[in-house]
Amino acid sequence: MTESRATRTGTLHIMADSALHVLKILARFREKYPGVGVTISQGNTATVTESLFSYEADIGILGELPPSRDFETVALNSSPISAFVACGHPLAKRSTISFSDLSGLPLVMREAGSKTRKKFEEAAAAKGFAFAPAITAEGREAVREIVASGAGVGFVSAAEFGDDPRLRRIPLEDEAQMMMDETLICLRERRGGKLVSAFLAIAQEQANEMESDG
Repeated sequence: MTESRATRTGTLHIMADSALHVLKILARFREKYPGVGVTISQGNTATVTESLFSYEADIGILGELPPSRDFETVALNSSPISAFVACGHPLAKRSTISFSDLSGLPLVMREAGSKTRKKFEEAAAAKGFAFAPAITAEGREAVREIVASGAGVGFVSAAEFGDDPRLRRIPLEDEAQMMMDETLICLRERRGGKLVSAFLAIAQEQANEMESDG
């Protein structure tokens, strides 16, 4: 009875590296379980997994799976890393951009340990390029605001770019080497909980629909 009541009046705690990846799932979940409260916090891979292990979060969304068999997973999407600039930037009218185009330009990057930054740097190194950021900012929103001010070129997965009239996304020529995979995870031991199970079922349903459309 307690778990049955949970799907009517419980609370689901989600921690995500970006809430954008879970918005459609969340909308379906709220439509089906309108009485359930949802809290969403932001964190990187380390904080997401720590929150799951400490039971502070029920569901995690992240771009890099931790090396553990303790998790149940649902693959959400995969999208390339793109460059982005302010609309008034000289590169704003380019249809694509290469690593050589970025040489000598001020780059705005996430903090060390960011999956986006790591993927970009590894792909650049494979082509013989090494980039040092002119500005390092902690968090996706901080990078976005700095780039919007015209201070440099930023990088983000295409799925997380969103809609911002101040910014222009520019695909990278080597984007196939810089794919960001987003995955929903939960502790395997909590998979049977009513709220967690309901959310995972909706996530898997959407993932199956996307695969069919693809």
